[in-house]
Amino acid sequence: MTWDAAARAVSNEIHDGVSFSTIVQGQRITMQLPPAVVPALSGLRTGSRSFTGRRAELAHLLAGVAPQPVTESASTSLVTGLGGIGKTELVIQVAELALTRPDWFLGGVLFIDLFGYDSRRCLSPESALGSLLNALGISKALVPPGAQDRSRLYRSVLATYAERGRRILVVLDNASTAGQVRPLLPGDSFCRTLVTSRDTLDLDARLYDLDVLSPEEGEILLGRALRLARGSADTRVTDEPAAAREISALCGHLPLALRIAAALLADTPNRPVSSLAHALREAHARLDSLSREDGVAPLRAAFELSYRRLSGDAATLFRRLALNPGHDLSTEIAACLVSCPAGQAERQLLSLVRAHLLESGPAWGRWRFHDLVRVYAEELASADPSSPEARDRMLEHYRARARLADTYALDLLHVTPHGFSDRREAMAWLEAERPNLLAAVDRAAEAGRHDIACDIAAAMNIYLGTYGYFKDLAAMYGTAVQAARSANDRVRLGPALVDAAFAHNVNDDPGRAVAAAHEAMELFRESGSTTGEAQASRALADTLRGAGHPQDALRAYEQTVRLLREAVDAHDDGDGFGHPPHLLGTCLLNLGDFLLEHGADLRTAAPVSEAIVVLQEAVAILEQTSRSVGGLAELNLGEALERTGRLDAAVAAYRSAARKCQEAQDRWGAIHEADALERLGSALAATERPRAAIDAMAQAADRYRDLGMQALETTTLRKQTDLLADQRAYARAHACARRVVDLLQVLADEAPSEYEEQLAEATAGLAELQALAARSGDRRSP
Repeated sequence: MTWDAAARAVSNEIHDGVSFSTIVQGQRITMQLPPAVVPALSGLRTGSRSFTGRRAELAHLLAGVAPQPVTESASTSLVTGLGGIGKTELVIQVAELALTRPDWFLGGVLFIDLFGYDSRRCLSPESALGSLLNALGISKALVPPGAQDRSRLYRSVLATYAERGRRILVVLDNASTAGQVRPLLPGDSFCRTLVTSRDTLDLDARLYDLDVLSPEEGEILLGRALRLARGSADTRVTDEPAAAREISALCGHLPLALRIAAALLADTPNRPVSSLAHALREAHARLDSLSREDGVAPLRAAFELSYRRLSGDAATLFRRLALNPGHDLSTEIAACLVSCPAGQAERQLLSLVRAHLLESGPAWGRWRFHDLVRVYAEELASADPSSPEARDRMLEHYRARARLADTYALDLLHVTPHGFSDRREAMAWLEAERPNLLAAVDRAAEAGRHDIACDIAAAMNIYLGTYGYFKDLAAMYGTAVQAARSANDRVRLGPALVDAAFAHNVNDDPGRAVAAAHEAMELFRESGSTTGEAQASRALADTLRGAGHPQDALRAYEQTVRLLREAVDAHDDGDGFGHPPHLLGTCLLNLGDFLLEHGADLRTAAPVSEAIVVLQEAVAILEQTSRSVGGLAELNLGEALERTGRLDAAVAAYRSAARKCQEAQDRWGAIHEADALERLGSALAATERPRAAIDAMAQAADRYRDLGMQALETTTLRKQTDLLADQRAYARAHACARRVVDLLQVLADEAPSEYEEQLAEATAGLAELQALAARSGDRRSP
């Protein structure tokens, strides 16, 4: 394909059937929203009916999210205070009240826990934005890589919801730094944001610093929580007010500790309040010296008493849940940790929820700790001699499931379902478990299970690349390579180095990519693995291409093709790298695209003719392995045919490519479908089929609009405008030109030197088309 720096930001190079280089441009992106409010925006968890106090804060926060235009007041409110003091509960109460106000937030509430104070589970802005965009109705497959591009898309989607009367309240819970929050803040004055943190963050926000409850409020909360659990007939708190007041003091007047104390009383209906007060005094004596921060001691005392009330099986599960490396876990993993059926594990999990030692996660079947409860559970787990065995069982389970899911990642034809019903379910599992799997790589390496660290990393490679988790790729393979070296495991070191080379390449680190590829090639030559050597050679070729060494890249591509032909002829099983015929097809695709892009830099006599031969073979192979990847090869073939003047053949190739790329049903396929439609429009225009050309251009522009790719949408609409004007359809041409001017105004705000001249030209053209439409009285459509 040809590459215009202003219009084309998509590379057609792929790695095992995925593309690594899409971007979103501009500060404002026009989006097609879901027709109805998506469930994630109406899924705010229910506030506690025992909520007590905070009247002033509740009133001020509610006034702060009201829809009046922002003048002197801030659009963001920051609630700070100790862990367990009730920050999350307060903002949930505010959100619930705001949802009851007519016309305030018809789009719903967007809530995310950032886990800011848990070093292992803290969400990066990039990861958080991915989750937020999914909750806003943007498919995972259409979310771009990179925090900056995701933030632009996120803000544009929020603004579009607001413009269409579906204003959204954003709640960012448990943030630790301003840097974690800033990319998640909406970019206009219509949205409102509530942030909770234990620290005062520099966010230009209205600050609300929560104090503990008063002794009276603590007593009221204890009584309300107990009556909710046991009914209004339970009067133990009012019967022993002094003991209740002491419990509140021993709990530090912290709502979380008080709710745990109420659960302990509810668990034993005939237990006097004074008995619990006495137990808390004893617990304080044992645990005070272990306190890690202000406010933790009373919580730890409550945790201790609640833990001692658990059954033996529930206590074992509580300890072992802390072995899970991610921020939440599934019932499936809980059952694995204690070696019991899922139904039995679910009953034990629910008992932990009732004791306020565990929380239900963002979806049914997922569970998580409050971070302070996790600290306590981890201490118990570290003292449990059975923990290493349970940890290894969990890690092996993650490895087995990840390997099964990975077999679906390439979207190959003729995949026999195993472990998952289809590719969609496998990809959804990988996304849900991604934080756990990434953390499991680190946990396995720390525990000396280097085999598991390498195997999980290998299973995550294609998925992370497909969905743009490039930083995760580099970090994960740094760990995997080191794990293989530590274990002197040369069998796993080679594949880890190949994947590390690809990861470094997509993260713009060619030096490390080349070094990893060369080392991998030497290892595979020594072991006699033809497919492994070929994959290392392809990683080297892709890196040399991107680094501006076309002659060296060509030699590496040709070597890769030769090695893969040998592997196919020898019926090589792929050495863990996948299906050799598919690998050959994708390498031929990359080689063909390389010949088209760098023909002028090469000493090849006829690079375009050579590219046609290479791409025709790629199409033939990929037709049998993955039609969506084959569609990309056919797109490049169409461009090569068009360059040689074979326009009818090019039209057929572009049509077939668009159809095949659509089958991928993800951002990768959607981008190349749009490219194919745009090229189809140009080829149809060249063969004097203007009506069909206009239709193809319109479809391409729609795809680019849905993807948020403004520069490409602008270029396509300008071509569509010219075609319409040639057909004297001036009214439609004027509408397209109006859209072009709007887009260029946004692009010029961000890059004036690149777009201001285009904007001036487009503005003049718009005026001319308006005059032509007026003179002709055109209201026709061609």
